[in-house]
Amino acid sequence: MSGNAQSYTATMPGGELDLNLDYHRDSSQWVKVSYLPGAHGSLTATGAAADVKTDAAGQLYAEVLRAGSAATEGYTFADIKAKRLVPAVTVSESPYYDFAGWIVNDNGNGTLDAGETLAADTDRFTADTVLTAYYRENPAYWIDVTIAPYDSNTLPVPGMRLQYHVKKDSLFGSIRASADAAFTGIANYVREDWYTGNGSKADTSTVLQNGETYRLRYVKNPIVFGLPAQDVDAVGGLLSDNTGRVTVFDTKPGYQYILTDPSGAVLDIVPGSIAGRSYFDNRTPGEQLVVYEATGDVTVQPGDAIATVIAAHPASPHAKVGPGHPVSIPLPNQIRIRMRSKCRSSCFRPMRARFRPLRRGQSTGPLTATRTRARPWN
Repeated sequence: MSGNAQSYTATMPGGELDLNLDYHRDSSQWVKVSYLPGAHGSLTATGAAADVKTDAAGQLYAEVLRAGSAATEGYTFADIKAKRLVPAVTVSESPYYDFAGWIVNDNGNGTLDAGETLAADTDRFTADTVLTAYYRENPAYWIDVTIAPYDSNTLPVPGMRLQYHVKKDSLFGSIRASADAAFTGIANYVREDWYTGNGSKADTSTVLQNGETYRLRYVKNPIVFGLPAQDVDAVGGLLSDNTGRVTVFDTKPGYQYILTDPSGAVLDIVPGSIAGRSYFDNRTPGEQLVVYEATGDVTVQPGDAIATVIAAHPASPHAKVGPGHPVSIPLPNQIRIRMRSKCRSSCFRPMRARFRPLRRGQSTGPLTATRTRARPWN
């Protein structure tokens, strides 16, 4: 057989003849496009053509026609997508991020940096290329908050972070550690608590609000300016929904108030309040409890044993944990008072009193009054 690529000449045999035509890819005309999942998603070959394969490093890739000298030579990125030579992208942090395209020759951090571009449908590739999935924040699910001093008694630590860009449903606890480190107090002041813009306390379970400023307050150290921890005045009661509340009276900033069960297991801790009252809510009717006052430098958390807490904070020179004050949450039927009357209060005349002035020469003494008995209206 002889001939060239377009024409062949041969003598046909008398019997059957099988002709096999083999094609061999010219590797110089093809480039490898590899795909990386990026920071907030994953890739699969699901739904892609069989030509999307996995290399020895575990990366998905496809080989596409190289761009040539002619403007129409080689696959465009639109061609590559139409031929299903691109893997499927799954966003792992939806709805906070949306898939936004492919970064051309990403530097490896998965972020669209200066000098980097997203692959356009008209792009052709002249050499092996790595495309990294790129994800943009969904602005509806991100917020910005600020931390600041409560007043001049709280001092910022230079160079510390004061703004946070966080997910919409983030809790204050997610920034608490770094926020605490951003401030200190003036001499002889201790950290009291964080406050929201409306003046309420911000604890670890507080949901951060967009545009809100959270302020840290430092107050006078009770050991320096005030009295050591003492006994407390506290009482248990029921709210309108029959859940229990312990009210602690005469509470003071710079102190904290510890609630335990009778065995001494710490159940909850609340700070002292400027208003002079602190509360433990969501208690169970019939529950027996004990309340302690402690100075602000006492380290304690739910689950601790109060005996261990007291032992870890010696009373010299001042008591840091006061004596326990037992309280109980009443049962609903223990405080229900029923008043019955056949006549409303409007049935009664107001009480009248007549005062008799002293006569000249009469000795002074307590004023006397003559009262008339309340009588129902006729």
